[in-house]
Amino acid sequence: MNTTIGAKYRGCNAGGWYYSDKVEVLYKYQCASLVYQGSYKGVAMASVGQNIGRKDKHGTPIYTGDIVEFVDSYTNSKRRGVVAYNERYKLFALKLEFRGLVYWFTFDTIENEVIVGNTYENPQIAKTIDKL
Repeated sequence: MNTTIGAKYRGCNAGGWYYSDKVEVLYKYQCASLVYQGSYKGVAMASVGQNIGRKDKHGTPIYTGDIVEFVDSYTNSKRRGVVAYNERYKLFALKLEFRGLVYWFTFDTIENEVIVGNTYENPQIAKTIDKL
């Protein structure tokens, strides 16, 4: 893994994961590029994630698109959610869907979060996100 501590963005292509402070998204062509070590690396647009400025309990930086297992501090239940940006409240949170409804868990209401995958490499895990 080409990890760069503090990178704002990450993206993946056949060569692996790349981390950068700059990303350019070309919506017309459904692709993105990261500036990596002075050159552009084309990456799959679906793989691009933004660092949310938080780490899991193992010290791994958390990015949008990560699948995170956590303990809901209200019910003390183990759950899984996808890290996403909530436009309404202007913050990063864990998104869960159940019976057509969307639930958002903010990071101040959870404990012991651990990254268990991401939606790009692990779509099978993303399909089985928590069933409240």
